Amino acid sequence: MKRIMLIAAAACCAANLSFAQNNKNEVMQLGDDNTSLVAQEGLQNISVVLQTGNENESDVEQEGVWNDSYVDQIGNSNEAEVTQIGDQSHSEVEQTGSDNRAIVGQSGDFHSSDVTQTGWLNFAIAAQTGYSHESDIFQTGDDNKSFVTQVGYVHVSHAEQTGNANNSGVGQYGDEHFSHVLQEGDWNYSGVIQVGNDNWSTVDQLGNGNYNYVEQDGDHNISQVDQIGDANFSFTEQLGNAHTNTTTQIGTFNVSNVQQTN
Repeated sequence: MKRIMLIAAAACCAANLSFAQNNKNEVMQLGDDNTSLVAQEGLQNISVVLQTGNENESDVEQEGVWNDSYVDQIGNSNEAEVTQIGDQSHSEVEQTGSDNRAIVGQSGDFHSSDVTQTGWLNFAIAAQTGYSHESDIFQTGDDNKSFVTQVGYVHVSHAEQTGNANNSGVGQYGDEHFSHVLQEGDWNYSGVIQVGNDNWSTVDQLGNGNYNYVEQDGDHNISQVDQIGDANFSFTEQLGNAHTNTTTQIGTFNVSNVQQTN
């Protein structure tokens, strides 16, 4: 209760400043013990927070010009943290269920992040630094984890998980990388690292307990991995430029190890 009163007092004190800078904020809370903290510094920033349920938490910080953040939490004990430092970035967090957590950090300009989690104990992190990155994370089920790090210019990452206890990690460093990860089932793991320029990776895991790791270090490399079944293992390493690899595994306990260098 004391924290809520402090937040309310801070909001009242900051009202004139926010008005002068023409930032906009809207908070709607339906339920008990929900908490929302919004800090805006700059011009034309927009923050909207909707919380329905009990004990949800939201923390939004915006610093710059023309940033917009939307947080929608339905359920209990969900947490969302959004930090936008720079200009014209977009963040959207939607969480439905209980004990889900989303962290979005955007530093630079023209980023876009969308995190949608439905279920229980899902966890997503999107960290964007540089210029004009796009990250989409969609999780449906329980105990899924997806982490995306984008550093440089104009990266694109799409991660979609349906099932339980899936793990996906994507790291993009350099310029103009593309990554797509699809996981349907339980206990799948995928890791993708892209360093350099204009690398392209797609991963589809349909089944349970599949493992994939892709590393691309260079320019203009292409990797496609499809795993259909259970307990398949795929390792792909591309060092250098202009490599192309396609790995398809259908069945159970298949193993693939690909290394390409020049």
